[in-house]
Amino acid sequence: MKVFINNKPAYSDALELKSFFSKLKGLMFSSRVEKPLVFFFTNSARTENAIHSFFCPRFDAVFISKDFIVVDVFENIAPWNPFISSSRDAKYLVETFPFDAAKKGFRKGVRVRFE
Repeated sequence: MKVFINNKPAYSDALELKSFFSKLKGLMFSSRVEKPLVFFFTNSARTENAIHSFFCPRFDAVFISKDFIVVDVFENIAPWNPFISSSRDAKYLVETFPFDAAKKGFRKGVRVRFE
């Protein structure tokens, strides 16, 4: 899957996670981020779509609204964080390499597109 930020390519090889089990596993039990992951949540929500970093390597998390606008960016999330939630409702989530979100141009208010 391709990810664009303000119509500029950010990732060409992201993995699309839509099934319950693929979203459940996410980055758990991985030693490092191999490819960016794009989560498609069923509902747009804040706490319902919160994540954790148990059994995960360090990563960046980008929460995106149903309107494809970045609502929050968390950089270099450490393992064993029990609760990571966006400040506003989010429908999508990108988990990527540590310290990569800012380099790619993710910041609050930018528009994201998936193909």
